[in-house]
Amino acid sequence: MSTTSSVEGHDLFDHLHDLPPVEIVYTDLDGTLLGRNGSVLHDADGAPDDRAVRALVAAAQSGVAVVGVSGRAARMLEQNARLLGLDGAIAEVGAVIIRGREHHFEWGEAPRGIADDPRQTLDAVGAADVLFELYPDDLRYYEPWDQGREGDCLLVGLVDTGRCDQALAEAGIGWAKIVDNGLTRGWRGRDDVRAYHLVARGVGKARAVADDLIARGIPADRAMAVGDSLEDQTMAEVVGTYVIVGNGHGEPGGNRFTVTGRNGAGVAQAVTAALRRSGR
Repeated sequence: MSTTSSVEGHDLFDHLHDLPPVEIVYTDLDGTLLGRNGSVLHDADGAPDDRAVRALVAAAQSGVAVVGVSGRAARMLEQNARLLGLDGAIAEVGAVIIRGREHHFEWGEAPRGIADDPRQTLDAVGAADVLFELYPDDLRYYEPWDQGREGDCLLVGLVDTGRCDQALAEAGIGWAKIVDNGLTRGWRGRDDVRAYHLVARGVGKARAVADDLIARGIPADRAMAVGDSLEDQTMAEVVGTYVIVGNGHGEPGGNRFTVTGRNGAGVAQAVTAALRRSGR
């Protein structure tokens, strides 16, 4: 099998043809399903584009479930999933799995019994405070996006993640880690900042997808995932097919394929390939 592919080529189709029909698609939202400003009705440049919506409708008509996977807060993502007609969601970089209105926590290495959810546990042991003491002028909660989170803390600033993890370990909180989520908007006088997730070790999008598949009773080879980031690419380890949208990062090879479409157009190409090769 070739290690490079676009939806116009045969590699992705051939790969899907050798697998059972796809029953579920896990898709990242920002930078993947959604276009500029988080809109499902616009492309990456902000022009009106309904391809992502038409792909969601086609999947629903064919009985293929679509689940959103995002770093967004669980309560926000639950509403997003309802508006988009999704079949569930995975929030806070894998810390919370949402099915209907039920929220299932992924604890990873976080200790149980301290608080009701992983976020409250992080707060109870002062995990974020350790990092704020280390970077008093360069790190803060990412408001308002941090509000109401149940599985992680969302921070913003500019830090050395290795130094942060070391400080957490020295404080007796080595079960927590900080994950770089990329460039983002800063505050007055600070534009060179990044978003970070403070989360329990053992938690991630791949682990959450694997657990969700088990709960749904769907084999991994009947699942597809679509994304744009290196964190998204970890989902390739637990599904039969992983697709990188045209604006995404990561290398094709094995069960990882690229499509030419950016953002929602790329998701539409992936879904279309799955439906066509499944005869739906």
